[in-house]
Amino acid sequence: MRDFFKLFIAFALTLVMGFSVLNVIPTSTKAEEIDVNDPFSILASLDEVKGANDVNEEYRLDKTLDVAFGKVYKFLQVSGEYDVYGSDLIVSVDKDGNVLSVDGEYINIPSLNENLTQEDVLKVVAKNVGETNIYAIEKLIYALDVVPQLAYKVTVGDKVDGKVLYVSAASGKILKGFYDSVRGLSPISQVDGLGNTIEINVFHDENNGEYVMMDATKNFFLYDMQNMTSPSLITKELSIADDGSEQFDPIAVSAWNNMNIIYDFYADASNLGVSIVGADGNNDNVSGNCEPNNEAIVFIYIHYGEDYDNAYCSPDTDRKVSYIVIGDGAGDSYYEWNGQQFPVGSLKDPANALDILGHEYQHAVCAYITDFEYVGDSGALNEAFADIMGALIEGKTGDDFWGIGEDGSNMFNEHLRSMDGSTRSQRYDNANKQVCRRHQDNSEHDENCDYAGVHSNSTIISHVQYKMSQAMPEYFTNERIGHLWYSTLCTLSDNADFTEFTLKFIKAAQNLNFSQEAIQTIKECLTSSNLLTDDMYHTVTFYDWDGTELGSYEVLYGETLTEFPEEPSRESDNTYYYVFSGWDIYPVGVTQDLVITATYNVFYREYTVTILDMTNDVIQTTTHHFGDSYTIADLEEPASPGEYWIFEGFYMDNTYTYPAYDFTISEDVTLYAYWSYLPPPPAEEPDDSKNCGTVVFDSSNGGSGGSGLMIGFTLLAAAATIAFAKKKSKKQG
Repeated sequence: MRDFFKLFIAFALTLVMGFSVLNVIPTSTKAEEIDVNDPFSILASLDEVKGANDVNEEYRLDKTLDVAFGKVYKFLQVSGEYDVYGSDLIVSVDKDGNVLSVDGEYINIPSLNENLTQEDVLKVVAKNVGETNIYAIEKLIYALDVVPQLAYKVTVGDKVDGKVLYVSAASGKILKGFYDSVRGLSPISQVDGLGNTIEINVFHDENNGEYVMMDATKNFFLYDMQNMTSPSLITKELSIADDGSEQFDPIAVSAWNNMNIIYDFYADASNLGVSIVGADGNNDNVSGNCEPNNEAIVFIYIHYGEDYDNAYCSPDTDRKVSYIVIGDGAGDSYYEWNGQQFPVGSLKDPANALDILGHEYQHAVCAYITDFEYVGDSGALNEAFADIMGALIEGKTGDDFWGIGEDGSNMFNEHLRSMDGSTRSQRYDNANKQVCRRHQDNSEHDENCDYAGVHSNSTIISHVQYKMSQAMPEYFTNERIGHLWYSTLCTLSDNADFTEFTLKFIKAAQNLNFSQEAIQTIKECLTSSNLLTDDMYHTVTFYDWDGTELGSYEVLYGETLTEFPEEPSRESDNTYYYVFSGWDIYPVGVTQDLVITATYNVFYREYTVTILDMTNDVIQTTTHHFGDSYTIADLEEPASPGEYWIFEGFYMDNTYTYPAYDFTISEDVTLYAYWSYLPPPPAEEPDDSKNCGTVVFDSSNGGSGGSGLMIGFTLLAAAATIAFAKKKSKKQG
């Protein structure tokens, strides 16, 4: 085990010195590798990316982030073998897999020209920045606010002083250039003044009696730069003092204790909604022993340089290493705001300040979650998130929450920067917004620019939280603040601007089911800082089929419409009747003014033609549409009601006055079938010649009346027949 630690220390030093690189870059995730919540299935179902022929081929999954409300999937568009720079797709889903928001659009890639070779591009770089070390070069498709074109991303310099250039492979034009936050300086001045000695647990190598400030289970390694630029792992020869204590450098003790507090803050899921173990967010490989895991290694360098008046973080995400560098500070000077980040005074032992180290560690977290480009708005967002998280980690309450670096105080005993809008913010919101962003178009770094104002502009963003907390102090607890800001961070693109932050900040609050009062307060605070503006709202107007306005709503850009008018109805006409079937548009996120129209399912109205017999019984029923032709001649003769009944035809009325005629269907119609009765012919007279004999009635026995009786029966039968016919006819009438 002792030999292992020696090897591990040697391995760590090798990483620091850059002699060897352990390739741990993850490969692209394929659809079949996704678990139950398959992001590519979600992607294929969204209208916003229907321009892609095959999302599995034209997107790759870059990150899957757990947040309090569910998950955030970050995709990069690809075209063939190249990533498309400027076309990120960010999909937020709740814990049930329901899509909450979709940000980003599919970009159609035209035919691409490549007139310059890589060697030609390097000549362009050398012409613009001089002969310098090429740290990395990558070919991609550049599609950020321009027609998509092949380009080279060239990183020059090294991890301490790096610059990124995007050069068109078609024209040689430099499309974009800025200092890279992965390898560039993050010049944040901090102050100190505590100097407390704190009990800490460090590795004790019993073999040689050394105490080594390293924790392989957390991947922390502390180095003493000894006021130089060459690191040496801090050790202390075993020497028991008279009181039995070990004597350590108090600055090293403070730094080590603060880093462990920071680590535990991120690991506690209650603070951000999820557990983050290690700067890269992995929490599945903490083995509890000294075996290497898949988390980012963090190297902390103290006593950097001579009176180095700064502290910064330089994450290298490719190598999964983050460097936190802390100087001792000058501690004895005073200067006013000079366009950079120092409002008052200089630093003195900033390693003693928990919020300063928390701020720097958050830069490493940002690099692995959302790798902000360190210039302009995105650089200011990086600084704002670092300030907020540093304050949450420090955990102070009241007015002390908003100051940065006050516990590592300088000679004037004041914090370096404040989020509360005091003079130490200088340029914090709407009144000075344009002033503090005056260098927005200047990507170079100098003493008056500060990467286009990343530190001064950061307080425009962080001051919004101050306003929110002042408006609803009971609601915006530290826990809710942590959930809100971390959830927002996970949904931002690498080159996010203040507009993107504003919209996604509100969306994160909605995803977290914040109260309506809280969401309204957030909007009001963003508006008062001139971040949420009228042009971010879109009007959604609902109309009925005939152009009647049903309602109008103001919807924030990217929000999903949740309010709809009462369902309308449409009166039927002679031909059709209508059933409301919904709206012609159900947008996932509103990105422009919309006109939405009610839609209806259309059904023919059916009319009935009924034929009755003379007893009002139904002979036939048929259904027809409005305007159909009805031809009487096409009707079949109905069955006769009996012998001696003659069918006379169909009538339009039940008095059999108006014979039926052809007509066009416009309403329900009843037709009447009519029959006349034809009595049977009378019986033939008897042929006496054929009689076999004559019956003679005796007159005394009524014989003479017999003939009269027979005649009477005959007459009665005839009368009965006629009466029945008349009765039948009367009944039908």
